[in-house]
Amino acid sequence: MEIKKEDTVKDSIKENKEAIKIAMAEIKAEQEAAAKTKEKETIDVKEMVKEMMAEAKEEVKEVKEVKKVKAIVSEVSVKTNKYNHFGKLVAYKETELEDAYNEGMWFKATQMGDESAKTYCEENGISTKDMSGDASGAAGGYTVPNQLLARVITLASEYGIVRANSDVLQANSDTLWIPKRASNVSIGWQASQNDEKDDSDIAFEQVEVLIRQLYVLTKLSNQLISDSIINMIDYVVKGMAEALAQEEDRVCLQGNGIAADGLITGIVPAIIAIGDDNLSIVNRIGTAWADLVLADFNIVMGRLADYAWSGREPQWTCSNNFYHSVMNRIKGTNGSTWSLESKFSKQFLGYEVITTPMLAVTENLANPSIIEEVCMFGRYDQVAAFANRTGASVKTSTEGEAFRKNQLHIRAEQRFGYTVHDEGSDDAAGSMILLRS
Repeated sequence: MEIKKEDTVKDSIKENKEAIKIAMAEIKAEQEAAAKTKEKETIDVKEMVKEMMAEAKEEVKEVKEVKKVKAIVSEVSVKTNKYNHFGKLVAYKETELEDAYNEGMWFKATQMGDESAKTYCEENGISTKDMSGDASGAAGGYTVPNQLLARVITLASEYGIVRANSDVLQANSDTLWIPKRASNVSIGWQASQNDEKDDSDIAFEQVEVLIRQLYVLTKLSNQLISDSIINMIDYVVKGMAEALAQEEDRVCLQGNGIAADGLITGIVPAIIAIGDDNLSIVNRIGTAWADLVLADFNIVMGRLADYAWSGREPQWTCSNNFYHSVMNRIKGTNGSTWSLESKFSKQFLGYEVITTPMLAVTENLANPSIIEEVCMFGRYDQVAAFANRTGASVKTSTEGEAFRKNQLHIRAEQRFGYTVHDEGSDDAAGSMILLRS
């Protein structure tokens, strides 16, 4: 059979069309796949950029936080450097570091002539003028700022017992007169309407309190001055307060009225001076401490004047040795409940016990029975008048011994007075009873 040429051409054309159609489909498929791949890559890039932006924001946030923390650390560091101190402070609390720094700068400006401290005081309104009005401070005497003085006096009350337990009166001059009741009102019964009535005015006496000037001397190492201004002023205040309290207690309890005692006669000598018949004395001289018994202390309490039981409670006063050797022995042998693993409460027969070395007037503590004035019971606020006059001054020296030992000697002066006026008599005991052993 003969194939026509025309049919062959048609078949060839048909095949070509099919091939072209398949090729076009493949090209389209490839284009669609490429488009999808491109679209996917575009989405991936967008996601990647989005993630990078989020990470960048977090990094910026972290940087800001780091800067903020660094700023806080820097601020704390500045404060720490400014108020640098070591160890535990005594005269100042941690919340009073600014006060301590200001008072320390006042001290350096007035007592040490430190120019940077003077500038600081001027800028912060802290007066550095001396008592004579000479800003150069040539005389070396400066009125202590009220805040610093109050701190010394407050701390002295914590260290001492007499000031802390007395009613401290404020004196405006060097002599203070205090009224004291000498007798009660008179009373009587009226027999008839026309009978005359006796006067019933209360008789008063005047108690004179003379203000004396006391100075205390504190030695300060130049090394401490250079190490920390906070520790320096803390040491100065503590030293002045301790010395002031110790000397006040000594003269107010044991002063003999001589110049070395500021002409102050203390409670113990004032009571003894009345004589052995003074009802404010319970005399057990010759009795060893080991032989003192509960009945001796009951007699002491029974002697106390009736008016001393009203208001503030009376207190026991003795040495630490007497308290532990005698009072605790009596407590233990008379049924007091206590444990060897716990501390004794500082009370005796229901009343507070104050211990002081000023009633241990001997160094022979191995044989304490030679101490005569061993114990007191009563009211400090009634037995004597304690007067304080505002104003104190501070002077310093770097000469002599201070120069040789690389020290600064600090002398602080304070004015106070003390007069015992209720020491008892042959007829009536007063508001403080003395036990002598």
